[in-house]
Amino acid sequence: GVELALWCEAHADPALPGKLAAGEIITEGGAFLLELPYVSERALLELVFEVCSAGFTPVICHPERYVRGKADIAALERAKNRGALVQVNAPAVAGLNGRRERKKALAILKAGLADALASDAHSAGTGLFEVLAETDAEYGPFDIEGTLERRRR
Repeated sequence: GVELALWCEAHADPALPGKLAAGEIITEGGAFLLELPYVSERALLELVFEVCSAGFTPVICHPERYVRGKADIAALERAKNRGALVQVNAPAVAGLNGRRERKKALAILKAGLADALASDAHSAGTGLFEVLAETDAEYGPFDIEGTLERRRR
């Protein structure tokens, strides 16, 4: 089944670890959504390492907006190896954000890198629940809560 959760995104910047430590960023069990406005792979990996070392779990949200090719897919995999999780948006999978984003979202799903699927709904009534359920059935199951729980053990 589809589980709903309300989150907001934190932008990748050098002040982020301090903001997390000060409780200024919304987290759920230490996990938070990480927005990547075109940061370098090196900066991403350093940030992931730093926040994971402090006990937080970055969930890289809608990477399909930023992935430019196989090198970026490999960078996502390296970020996951350092402790990050990856969340793909259902509208991208459904093609609602254009063919390019759909292709990138499917590449991430097919590579097995997605830990979560999000509606990216900013209001009710978006009609994305069917897309969420269909994508979960084809590429999932997506169980971010279970993933976080297993990491805590």
